[in-house]
Amino acid sequence: MGIMGKGWRIALTTTCVLATVLTGLQPCRVIPSLALRNGAKSTQGFTRRASGAQLRRGFRRASGGRGRVRARASVVNAYCHGFLSDEKSTKGQWLKQKLNDAYSGTNLKTLNLNAGPDASTITPETGVEAINEFFEESVRRSGRDREDVKIRLVGSSLGGYVAALYASRYPSRVQSLTLICPSFDMKSRWHTVWGPEIMQKWKEEGGRIFKGFNERPDVRIPYSFVESCFKAPDFPVVTCPTVILHGTQDELVTPSVSERYIKLDNPKGSEHISEKKKGPGGMGNVMLQLVPDNHDMTTPETLKLILGTVSWQWNLEESKRSDSDKTKGKSEEYEVETKYMLSDPKACEERIQQAGGKLIAVQSFEDRYWDIRGEWTLAKRSIWLRERAGVWEVKVPTGARDPEGGEVYQELRGEMEIQENLDALLTNTKRKQPFKDSPTLKEWLTRNGFEVYARYRTRRSKYKLSDGVIGDLDATDYGPSGFNLLELEKVVGSQEEIELAKKSLKESSLRILPTDRAEAGLNDEAVRGKLTEYIRRYEKELFETLSELENFNYLTADGFRQLDADLGSEIPQFEQWSMERGFKVGPISHYDFKNGSRGIKADSSVRKGDLLVEVPADSIIRLDPSEKFQRKIFSGTSLESKLEGLERLWNKYDKWYVRLGLKLLAEREKGKKSPVYGYVSLLPPLEDEKIPLLWSDQRIKASFGYYPQLYHTIIEQARLWRSISEELSNSTGLAAKDFIWAFYMCWSRAFQGDFGVPTWQALVPGLPFLREWTTSKPDLDSYVLLPYIDSHNHKTTESTSLNFNPWTGSFELLAGSDYKQGDEVFISYGKMSNDILLQRFSFVEHNNQLDCYRVKSEEIAFHFGISEDSLPEILRSNGIIYLRNGRAHDSKTVQALRSLSPNGPRELAHSLIQAIEKADNLEFSGNAIASGFRAEKLRLLREAMTV
Repeated sequence: MGIMGKGWRIALTTTCVLATVLTGLQPCRVIPSLALRNGAKSTQGFTRRASGAQLRRGFRRASGGRGRVRARASVVNAYCHGFLSDEKSTKGQWLKQKLNDAYSGTNLKTLNLNAGPDASTITPETGVEAINEFFEESVRRSGRDREDVKIRLVGSSLGGYVAALYASRYPSRVQSLTLICPSFDMKSRWHTVWGPEIMQKWKEEGGRIFKGFNERPDVRIPYSFVESCFKAPDFPVVTCPTVILHGTQDELVTPSVSERYIKLDNPKGSEHISEKKKGPGGMGNVMLQLVPDNHDMTTPETLKLILGTVSWQWNLEESKRSDSDKTKGKSEEYEVETKYMLSDPKACEERIQQAGGKLIAVQSFEDRYWDIRGEWTLAKRSIWLRERAGVWEVKVPTGARDPEGGEVYQELRGEMEIQENLDALLTNTKRKQPFKDSPTLKEWLTRNGFEVYARYRTRRSKYKLSDGVIGDLDATDYGPSGFNLLELEKVVGSQEEIELAKKSLKESSLRILPTDRAEAGLNDEAVRGKLTEYIRRYEKELFETLSELENFNYLTADGFRQLDADLGSEIPQFEQWSMERGFKVGPISHYDFKNGSRGIKADSSVRKGDLLVEVPADSIIRLDPSEKFQRKIFSGTSLESKLEGLERLWNKYDKWYVRLGLKLLAEREKGKKSPVYGYVSLLPPLEDEKIPLLWSDQRIKASFGYYPQLYHTIIEQARLWRSISEELSNSTGLAAKDFIWAFYMCWSRAFQGDFGVPTWQALVPGLPFLREWTTSKPDLDSYVLLPYIDSHNHKTTESTSLNFNPWTGSFELLAGSDYKQGDEVFISYGKMSNDILLQRFSFVEHNNQLDCYRVKSEEIAFHFGISEDSLPEILRSNGIIYLRNGRAHDSKTVQALRSLSPNGPRELAHSLIQAIEKADNLEFSGNAIASGFRAEKLRLLREAMTV
């Protein structure tokens, strides 16, 4: 947490909290190599260890000093069991006992959601009512008003769904949720889990017998239970801090269900950050942890993780530590850690696994950092206030120094403690609202001018290594290629053990990181943390403010000033080149947006029809129709000695992207001697993870095998590229990957058209899915790479005007819409479905109204259990194409389907949904492209089910 540099970092866990002297703190530096901070983590990364360093003079505990005016809420805890269980749930009883043993006075009520002696009467509504009865009873016993009583819910399977449903209806009552394999999305899942035959029989017979477990008798569940579940919302939206634990081997509720849940848009999740600054969408208050277990979630490791999660969410370790300090002697624990920036996280993870690393969990969570923008009240004092999945934590320097000269930090969790101490900090500044008048920390922050200035999601793979070392592989979702870190850490109990811990970390790093940094997947830049990277990319004002502070001068070691020099270094280089080449550029510039993309931003207002860019003819790379091989193109390059082989392959492969790719490679080989050097230097390296064409056959099939139309197209294209690139590599000595890079740059960036007419209105940058779909004269088309213009991102609804001047050979791009300052400026790549966008450009457009789902005749025949020859002629010839909003490409195909069954179109769509759900592959569900494409296809087919 916070900003840090490379080298060792040591965290001291103490019972100290923020100091009353905070009001007098001067801006202080961030630790370059060593930090002591409060709050060492357990091996699960949740519980804070007990400790007891002596309080420094001038510090106070949050429970002492100034008396609180606002009283703490009365908090009660409840466990919600799963389907076919009751209040005697094995998991619930185990958790109840463990909480009572480990944290005296922590009571967990195990509820009966069944509204009767067995599960025959359970519905989501009976579960909600059971929770509500417990809440009302708790209010009566406490003698307080309802708003002063909060409930913390733990729920498993159906109980997890019910807990979320209750929290969505009564958000002010629920303090936190811990959900274990929650059974969201029941309408879509149950037909897949049980199968249509069982569901139909259940409906016809009015009930179904389920075998009891754990010595419970068999029970008949009426079909009314199914109907009640189908009436309930698929994904209840919650606003309280929530952690979901889900087994990767869960076949009843696949983990992809929870992964979809955290990506839902929460209408209340981003109210404190402006639209311009908003980060990725999704449930920012929800953390997801995938663990190697099935739906039962009862292995010893999983149960330990559940207990640790509850302890972390409920802040039980801090409470236990505070109580023990009063009666026991002090103790200390230290977290020693070191970080590595990664350029190839996949290679690093493979080496961790080869070294025997055991995967504990895969976590997905969102961090939000708060401060007063412009004033930077906290950042200037090196105070970092973070909200992670709704849980608050603040890190503050104590003024002390560790043995190596680094700043000593402390961490504090708990809303009231943080609020009270920050209130003291603002007393001498511009406090607008006393803490006593605000019911929550977030409300108090907002009233006093705080806002979110950094927001990003991290996917963390947590590994257990030898000798007690934990390895965290972190991947963020910001920037064109994200940001990847490896953190190794170990917790020890005394200062004497710190050096041994450093030795353990070093030994672990030697086992998993070879001396060849490229082979290890390491990045050679100065090591920096996730927040440091975020600030330097997106918060230029704060970045400059911190760099200019006198006490931050040594941040060169942390990479701050060094980063200022290389921040987007290829962008200034490109823009300097374009200016020297005579480009005419409107009020726009390149920009790294917070949604993870690099694109073009309006620096001031732009009106429709305004000039955006004019590219001169001598600054483009162009391939004309039937262009012959030209030896002079390769003059002065390493390819010059391979001209005969190049010419043979040029003539052998008349693919436009092969020939244009060879011309692009020639310019890259020339380096700064190339007239288009500035453009070539801007082109990104290949990111295999984000380009399906570069995946293995196995991965392509695993990701898209449920949709053979796309799967076969991509895999054939990928095989062709591999074949051509290997032949070129053998003939030239260049690596095959160099040719793949050139092919893909042209494939995804080139513009196509007949430039022989005075004005060409270009609709498509890059070739369509099948060229013959959009042009009747492919042999007359030229292909061009257009610097600056090809940096614009795509939006289907955008109107694009790209003009070619045959007299000068230049290209002119005009704005297709009005844009405000700070807006991203788009062009349209053409009217394309997601099939085409994914194959050509490796992205999927959310809610693309031009999307479609193509179903071949053999799939139709398979669904209806007949031979293809038995299908109506129009279906044998054309299949069917589903369009958005429940429409079809040809109404005659719909009539043909209805001739097979009155509900034929809906039945076929439902069958396809089942096939996609069954084909869900967890290994690739974390890939945004594959999961995004799958989500859009399911959206389209579900629309077909509703019309």
